[in-house]
Amino acid sequence: MKFLVTLALAALAFGVPTEFPHQKRQDEAAEAGEAPAPAPAPKSIGKGGAAKGAKGAKGAKGGSHDGGGSSKSGGNSICLVFARGSMEPSPIVRLPRRSFGSRKLATNDLEKGMIIGPQLLAALKAKFPNVQSVPVPYGADLLTNISPARTDSTSINLGVKAFKEAAAKCDTIVAGGYSQGAAVMHNAIKGLDDSIKQKIAGVALFGDTLNKQDNAHIPNFPQEKSKVWCNSGDGVCTGTLNVGAAHMVYSTSAQPAANWLAERVKALGK
Repeated sequence: MKFLVTLALAALAFGVPTEFPHQKRQDEAAEAGEAPAPAPAPKSIGKGGAAKGAKGAKGAKGGSHDGGGSSKSGGNSICLVFARGSMEPSPIVRLPRRSFGSRKLATNDLEKGMIIGPQLLAALKAKFPNVQSVPVPYGADLLTNISPARTDSTSINLGVKAFKEAAAKCDTIVAGGYSQGAAVMHNAIKGLDDSIKQKIAGVALFGDTLNKQDNAHIPNFPQEKSKVWCNSGDGVCTGTLNVGAAHMVYSTSAQPAANWLAERVKALGK
């Protein structure tokens, strides 16, 4: 029951969007036209990487969303497949008042949740301006975390569907998942056809609820193609469902993750 209480408290935290001090400073700097000051980023773990935590999302509408065009960059079309965390609102109904980094986000960008998805997409758009967004429209329910897979079969199937959609429209796929969304990535990717796996350049995982169980990597997938970011003190990265403050602050991981994904795209050589 302890982990259910903890998860319930985490769900309450999503009721009101939270602005942490470093995010406020970044917002103010962006509005003033200044470069935002960098905030401390969590350490990555292992060779393919691992780091700690996040959670949150509920409800989503399917379909992909253009970043403003065909996502062609140097002749290579790129799709980002992302799964938000448990109970994260998706899409956020209010228009964003802040910019993430130096880029304003469109409403559709927020279909990726609010903890890390929009920030990661914005950081990738700075590198690949026309990257296409393919959100995983899974329910992100709280209780599906109880399963040993840390999600349910319906969510996994929707993850597989999103990857198939991305593979049909893009030459290269990058992916990410936060909290339960990371578990969706683990379970969906390991069951993909090899033809789709070969298109995936890299998968960034944040506050990964299967971090310990899968040894910080996605099973049946090249180790160098996945990397986990876990904050110090994020309990979900240790194999529990102990959600605390450390699980809610992954925005500073967006730029390092985007940099790593860009390197993976280059390594894929497409």
